[in-house]
Amino acid sequence: MRILRTLGGGLPFSLLVRVYLGFTLIRLGREEEAMAEYRLALENPEGLCAHCYRDSWNNIGWYYYRQGMYREAVRWFERVCQLNDTGEFLQHYDRARAVENKLLAYSALRMTAEGQATTRDYITRFGRVPWPQRRALTKIGIDADAMYVELQGRAT
Repeated sequence: MRILRTLGGGLPFSLLVRVYLGFTLIRLGREEEAMAEYRLALENPEGLCAHCYRDSWNNIGWYYYRQGMYREAVRWFERVCQLNDTGEFLQHYDRARAVENKLLAYSALRMTAEGQATTRDYITRFGRVPWPQRRALTKIGIDADAMYVELQGRAT
């Protein structure tokens, strides 16, 4: 930890080091410190790659999700989704995870209309919704499997 903090103190690669320090702090359960490192790194956007944004924004979103601050979590998960639309290279898997996180937050917020629209978008772009998200969506009256079957029927 001391080495990472020393490296993060002004060297050209300090933004990347801050992101990695945030990852390390999260794993140690020191979430408040991790959030501070992510925010410092994100203040200088020109120095970070798409994957650093993705991971930082996603981890900040999950921090708020675990705090029960679901609307704030959605804001951060949405940033990951917007990054995918900028032409930056991210894998299909990365894009799907960002939308899946939003589905969980919408379910926690009981935002049925947003959940339905996002579920349709997910199915159209990525296929069947994974089990944890399907289970969460049922709590707000959304049957993702029925929607999947319906949309697959239209595609043929």
